Amino acid sequence: MSCNCVGAAGPQGLQGLQGVPGEQGPQGIQGMQGIQGLQGLQGEPGQQGPQGPVGQTGQQGARGLNGADGVDGKSFVFHGVYSSVHPYDVNDVITHGGSVYVCVQSCVGISPESSVGVNWELLSPRGDQGLQGPQGVPGPQGPAGPQGPAGSSETTVIVSEFGKLNPNAVSASSQTGGWAPAGVLTPGSSTMWLSATDTGNQEYIQFDFVNNVLLTSLFCTFANGRDGYNVRVQGSNDGNAWTNLASFVPANYGSPTPENFVNYRLQFNVSSLYRYIRLLSDPMPYMDYAYIQFFGTV
Repeated sequence: MSCNCVGAAGPQGLQGLQGVPGEQGPQGIQGMQGIQGLQGLQGEPGQQGPQGPVGQTGQQGARGLNGADGVDGKSFVFHGVYSSVHPYDVNDVITHGGSVYVCVQSCVGISPESSVGVNWELLSPRGDQGLQGPQGVPGPQGPAGPQGPAGSSETTVIVSEFGKLNPNAVSASSQTGGWAPAGVLTPGSSTMWLSATDTGNQEYIQFDFVNNVLLTSLFCTFANGRDGYNVRVQGSNDGNAWTNLASFVPANYGSPTPENFVNYRLQFNVSSLYRYIRLLSDPMPYMDYAYIQFFGTV
């Protein structure tokens, strides 16, 4: 007969051995994103990088506006030799005593040398007189003249009459402004010939008489110290070949006039006739002649 009876529970048995690890289970579902962490501390500045290349030149900017016109300049006005009766305005230029002055304050009758820094300013002082040139070689003696008629028993003095010689034309090596060479044909200082200044060349004034003339003397007036340097009077019949007739002798000059001009008379001892006569000077600052008159016969 069978019995289906259960007995009382026995004591706890010993723990069994560790089982063999099971296979890895499938990956779990991704968890939710965590909260953003706090901002980290500021890092230290990095080292400066190398300089970049130069950029391309930009386009030219627009042209600026025109500036305002400047103040008009002032020009000098040349009036020749100083005259005590002539009124002068600012920037008028004159010569006086061989020097050149400019008016800086209008005046009349005030000489430049007595009013420098007030009415006048010195532009160019007078140069020193050069040394006299050597005496030229005497020319050959001319032929003897014809025998004159027999005189009476009384003593008679015969004086040859020589008159003024009037040239047909006057020219010069140069001139300043309107001070043309023909100005020397009129007496006085209101007209004159003034050469160009500081050319470094010989200067001359030349007279054409058309007909050949025999010179006996000349009279001239020039600004003190502006007669020229080593001045020679020369004659020619073609305007190319010239013969020295005489030289100026400064020791024989007259005393300066109140307007600072000098008068000079020169005698000639020549027997040849010439169509052209000229006064020739070696280089100097300038020549200033107010009057030249020749005497002789045709």
